[in-house]
Amino acid sequence: MDEDLRRVLADQAAAIAEIRENTRLIYRYVYWQRILSWIKWLLLLLSLLAGVIYLPPLLKDYFSLYNSILR
Repeated sequence: MDEDLRRVLADQAAAIAEIRENTRLIYRYVYWQRILSWIKWLLLLLSLLAGVIYLPPLLKDYFSLYNSILR
């Protein structure tokens, strides 16, 4: 009886160690997904900001050319 109990406890300890390792890997995956999500939003925001800064002067030049053609 005592031998069976030790074997069951050893099996459970091995299973718990495997669960801990899998949980650690899942937490690491979620951590990197959060970081990459923030980077994605940051790149999107920076590209929109660059568009707002650099696009109006370019459009102004094109509209002035277009207006001169129409008149």
